[in-house]
Formats: sequence, C-alpha cells, structure tokens
Amino acid sequence: MLCSKILSNTSKSRLLMHRNTCNTSKLYKTVTTVINKSTPTQNNHNAEPPVLEVMGRASSPISPIASSSTSETQNQGKRKHVNIFESDSDPDDPFYKSNSSITMPNLSLKTSIVCSPLPLETDNSILLASSSSEKQLQMSDYNDSFTSTNSDSFVTVKNKNKQQGTIQRYHDKITNAEIDLVNFKLGKMFFGCNIPFSVVESVHFKEFCQSLRPAYKPPSRTTLSTSVLNKVHDSFCAAIKFHSNSALLIDGWKNEAANTKNVACLLHSSNGEALFLESFDLTGTKETALELCNIVDRCISLALEKHNTNIYAVISDNAVNMIKMGKLTTLWHLTCNSHTVNLLAKDLVSKPLIDKAKVLLKAFHGPDAEKELLNQGGRRIQMPCDTRWCTYRDSFKNVLNNVTPMKKVLATSTIIFNEIVHKYLFDTIFLKQISDSIELFNPICELINVSQKSTSSIADAAEAWLDLPNKIPRDNEGFESKIKKRQNYALNKYLLTANFLHPKYQGKKLTPEHKDIIEDFILNFAEIGPEGLNSFIEYKEKTGLFKILFEKQTLSTTAFWSFAKNKHPELQGLAYKLLNLPASTAQLERVFSNWSYIHNSLRNRLNPERSRKLLSSYYSLKLNEKNRSSSNEY
Repeated sequence: MLCSKILSNTSKSRLLMHRNTCNTSKLYKTVTTVINKSTPTQNNHNAEPPVLEVMGRASSPISPIASSSTSETQNQGKRKHVNIFESDSDPDDPFYKSNSSITMPNLSLKTSIVCSPLPLETDNSILLASSSSEKQLQMSDYNDSFTSTNSDSFVTVKNKNKQQGTIQRYHDKITNAEIDLVNFKLGKMFFGCNIPFSVVESVHFKEFCQSLRPAYKPPSRTTLSTSVLNKVHDSFCAAIKFHSNSALLIDGWKNEAANTKNVACLLHSSNGEALFLESFDLTGTKETALELCNIVDRCISLALEKHNTNIYAVISDNAVNMIKMGKLTTLWHLTCNSHTVNLLAKDLVSKPLIDKAKVLLKAFHGPDAEKELLNQGGRRIQMPCDTRWCTYRDSFKNVLNNVTPMKKVLATSTIIFNEIVHKYLFDTIFLKQISDSIELFNPICELINVSQKSTSSIADAAEAWLDLPNKIPRDNEGFESKIKKRQNYALNKYLLTANFLHPKYQGKKLTPEHKDIIEDFILNFAEIGPEGLNSFIEYKEKTGLFKILFEKQTLSTTAFWSFAKNKHPELQGLAYKLLNLPASTAQLERVFSNWSYIHNSLRNRLNPERSRKLLSSYYSLKLNEKNRSSSNEY
C-alpha cells in the first residue's frame, strides 16, 4: 500500500526486510526525521494518522514502521541547512519512472510533501525555512532541487550527478537461442581468422567475453571444434545451391604438417564464382590416373547432390597422371596455362646463368651481410624457387637492383666474401646477360599473371599466347622453336574456340590451321545440333543478328551472348561454357596456401576430417568476405 509493489510467498521477516529497503519507506522516514530534528515538536495524540497517496490514489494509513510521532513546527525566523535523502534509491526503478508523487497530508504540521525521484548517491543539501503558514515541500524532476510553493520558504537540492549503477545493470540474462547465435558468430570469427581452438579457454579471452556480455560463457575447445564447427561448415559449405553448370579444378598437395597426401577439388561457376567442393586423402594410395578418374566421378555425383550443379569440364596441372586422367574421363579436360607458361620459362632459362645468380645472392643472404646490404640502400635477397611462378625473372631483377649496394658492402664491410663474388659483381658480360634475361622473361611473366587472375578466361589466355611470339626480343630468336612447342600445346581446341567466340577477339589472330581445329571441334565435340551449326555459320560470316551485335562494339561478352540467346540458344550455351572456363588453377593453388596456413606444424594434431572442414569453412568465409568488399584475392 506504500509502494504499490506486490510480494508473493512472503513471510514476516521478508516483509520487514522489504520495508527497510523500500525506497518509499526510506524516503518517508528520512523526511520525517529531518523535520523532527529541524523544528521544535510537541506530541499531538489527537492527530490523525498520515495518509500516503501513491500513483494518484489514497491508500491505508501508514503503518508504525514508516511513521513517527506527530509534531508541529514553530517558526524560528531563520533557516537551517541539513542533508537528507541519503538513500540507495534507484532512478531506473519502475516506481520512480512513473509520473506519480508521494503526498502525505493530515500531518500535525499541516505539511504536504510532494516528492519526485532523486539520483543515487547524490550530495544534496537542503535549506529548510519555517513559517506560520502552510508549508509544501516539492522536489522537481526537471531541476533536481526542492522548491517551496510558499514564497517565504523554499528547499534547494544540489546535485553533483554522481549516479551509481543499479543491480539490473550487473544482472544479465541470456537465453539458449542467444547462446547458440553467439557461439555461431564466435565460430565464424575463429574459423574465418584461423584462430587456434585453445584461445577459447584462455583466461584473457574469457575476461574479454565477460566484459562484453556477463551472462555469456564461451564454449570449450571441444565444443568449438565439433558442434560449432559442424554448424558453420553446414551453413556455408554443405547443401549450398550453386550455378547450373560449373567446371572442376583438381590438383594434388602434400601436407607436410600432417604428413598426408590430398587431392583438393574446387567448383568454378559460369560467372566466375568459386566454391570448395571436397578434398580426398590419398595417404598410402598411389595417385594413378584411374584413381584420379574415380575422384572426378565422385565429384560429379557430389556436386549434383549437394549443390545442384553439373560439371562439364575439369582443369588440372600438367602432371603426367593428370593428363592420363583427362584422356580417361568423358569431360572436357584442360591444363593450367600458368603451369604451362612456367614450364616454358624453365625451358628458356640458362642454367649456368641462374647458377651464377644463386652464388651471388647466397653470398648476401646471411643475416649480417643482408643487414649491411639494406643499410646501403639495397633490397632483401630473393632466391629463385622452382615451385614459384616468375621466380627467375624476379631473382634476376633482385641481382640487378642490388649490384651497386653490393659493391658498397664489399668496399666498406669487414665481412670476408669469396673472390668469385667480386668477379661476378664486376663482370659486365654477366650483368648484361642478366639484363637480357629480364627482357626475355617479362612477356612470359606477363602471360603467367594474366592466366592466374580469377577473372581471366581461356579466351584471354589464348589471346595472350598468340601475342607472345611478337613480344619476345629479336635477340632471342633461338628460342623460337621452344616457344612454338609450348604454344601449340597450350592452344588446344577449347582455347581456340573460346577465342573465336569471344566478341572482342573474334579469332582475328588465328591461323588457318587454328580455324580448322575450331571447325572440327564444333562438328564432332561441341554436341550441338543443326540449328547450332547454322548459328555458328551466321556468327562466322557476321550475318543476321550477329551483324547488328558486332556493330555494337561496346557490348560486353555477357551482354553480347544474352542478346543472342533467344535466336541462337545452342551456340549461346556453348559460348557460355567456353568463355567462363578459368585460364588456370590458381584459385586452387590459393586453397593449398590456406591449407598450409590452417594445418601447420603448430596445429599438427588436426585429424583429416576436421582439417577438411576447417579449410572449407575458412575458404568459404573468405569468399563471403570478398563479396562484401572489393578484394579479388580469392
């Protein structure tokens, strides 16, 4: 009846405890105590018990626990400063959020007090003044001070805004659904950033989570690596609907951290999107062409079942077992153009020249020598590596850029270098050979970089292959036969047809022999009917609809064949399949880089299944992150 709160299952002790802690009771007791101490009082046994008006209605008389002896204030003609309302009242309490006021009429003093909420733990000072007339003390919500309705008396409260938090702020609740959602997002962060599972049990991480959400408790590393990993993997990798047609990128990789052999498979859609499909553990099994062919068949079924996409082509590297696998499968088989160009670079590089460059670079590869080289304005040593693309050109550039700083190190350093290092640094013929090799490898590396872009198609790679002989310096005509051999191998029927059906290239640089290969593919391997053949003739002669489309030179490849879809659906379908095949398996190579980053020597206890799910989740989350930004890394 004092605070309009309802207590259930109560006892006498609990009621007494509530009255001692209730804001209304404490407020009433404090005001009464201050008035009694501030003014002379006399007992008035005939006074009526005070009535407390709560939320606009009168309640029963105040019980003795909240009342005091009635008194009458005598006007002393002077004012006193006293402190009141030193309570733990909560400004966020529902009682104080109401627009009600507490009024205590019928006191012996004939005084009515109207109170509004006060902040917690405030340093308040009250100035009380008495008079013979009726006094009313009022505390305003707007200025946090007491004012009197009588002009002769007033109350002032000084608030320093030192508020204390309520218990609700430290009592956080969280539901099971919220816990599952937070665990899912936590798993995305751990798997997408490749954070070790042990971090989740770190004291520092738990304290961090406690500061964000006190009611939330992070899962254990076992829960994170099992149920949470399965949920994230299923959400981003399993049963995702992909595009209707896609190509399969396949390659093998040896995981040194786990001492295993794996074959990874990636889906590449007709519009350039990628999706990690599956990896197969071939530890203890030979990577024969038949075994690889069985993996391709399993990938076809798996892609249709999980992602509702049809695989029509497979792209691999130039390994012997991969080439044999391509002959066994019924799908279109293409080899990676970047690998082919890298093999061409190995054919053209001079072994004696690269050996001399290695000796020179190795001499300055030590920590002391490299530090002095950097102090002289040089660059960090970059040794050649056979497994890295463009490695020979980059190493030769490193030698040429460091010649002057190396000479300065020889002149000023106390390090003893071999005499052969002095000989190579001052050998003008050797340095001229380095410079010529850089000019030779620049167009080759340009072709590698074009092929390994995720946005490059086999039509782009074919155009770059056709331009390559014209970009080779004339001083290197002795390499013409080697370049021609690799070019003929790379320019297969798929690349040539894609280049011919590209509205920008139109096969303008193709030779008559190349066009014969294209026509043979259209007639025997393209699987198009008579209408498709008629469409091919119209495209070749640029008649009908194609004449109008070729006049619109600004049309993109997608727009060009979208306009031709209604009248030439078979040829349009063939062009879409060819023009959207990636030029290389560079996307899959990035998967291997990610795999070595995930399953490294520090996390070598991951079993193959968990390692595969982590890789799949990591790569899918990175692709999702790439779609939200402008990055083309993946």
